[in-house]
Order: sequence, then structure tokens, then C-alpha cells
Amino acid sequence: MEVLLIIWVICIAISAAIGASKDRVGMGIILGVCLGLIGAIIMLFIPESTEQRVRKEELTRHQMRQNLPMSPPPPPPTRMRGFGVEQRKPEED
Repeated sequence: MEVLLIIWVICIAISAAIGASKDRVGMGIILGVCLGLIGAIIMLFIPESTEQRVRKEELTRHQMRQNLPMSPPPPPPTRMRGFGVEQRKPEED
């Protein structure tokens, strides 16, 4: 009995997490409570909210207007300087 309760709570958490990614947390929790695993599966097929879609489109338009890169540039390569070699100190006169 306890195992079923744990599985049910996990299904609620999974449904809520999927709902959070689609800006529908409440729906995810309700489907998880009422339907368990089936609710989590249903949440996979529900589209994201229109508000979230509009925010993404506005951000994309803003980036295109500003000629900003769509993704952040990769970090510059790093070098290991002086690894295993003694660093020279500037000579004093």
C-alpha cells in the first residue's frame, strides 16, 4: 500500500514538473492527483500556454532587431600556463 502511495506522489511531481515547463503547473498537479501516471502522459501532449509562446516570440523578435546572437557565444579557450614550470619573477635592479 505504501509503495502505491509513493508511486502516486512521484507521478504528481512528474506531472507538475512537465506542467511547469509548459507554464501549466496547476493543470499538471490536478491531472497527477486525479489520474496518476496517465496524467503525466497526458501532460506530455498538452501544448505550452499562449502566454509563454508569445514571450518566446517577443524575445526572438527583440534579439533579431538588436542583431543579438540567438545563443550565447562559447567561452574562450583556456590555457594552462606554467603548469609544471617555475614562473619567472621580474628581476629587480
